[in-house]
Order: sequence, then C-alpha cells, then structure tokens
Amino acid sequence: MAKTVIAFSNDAGGEIYLGVKDEPREYVGLDPDTIIQLEEQISSMIFDQCAPVILPEFTIITVDKKAIL
Repeated sequence: MAKTVIAFSNDAGGEIYLGVKDEPREYVGLDPDTIIQLEEQISSMIFDQCAPVILPEFTIITVDKKAIL
C-alpha cells in the first residue's frame, strides 16, 4: 500500500477504497468496530515508510449498509 500511496502523491493524487472486492467487483465492507483502528494502522504505516511526510485523508462511507474506508 505504501508504494501506491507514494505513486499517488507523486502524481495528481488518487483514492484507495478498502472494503471493496476486486473480482467480481462488490462491496464487502469492513468491521465497523475496528475501522478506526485500521485507519490508525494505515496512517502509521504511511508515516513510517514514506518520506517526505504524506498526510492522507480518510473518509468512512456507507454503501449498501457496508462500511468502506
């Protein structure tokens, strides 16, 4: 994920959706009880592995009653 974040930051940016299955494309969602912890883990990973510092923006959305980060 760090490589993708770096690639996005070197270009025009981008969005990564967690909780979406690739094939077939469908919303599987994330556990609402641990989604904040996952957000913190991703933020820490980006901080530890990316230089200069990248400040990601996180948004939790609900699609088909499933949490997507």
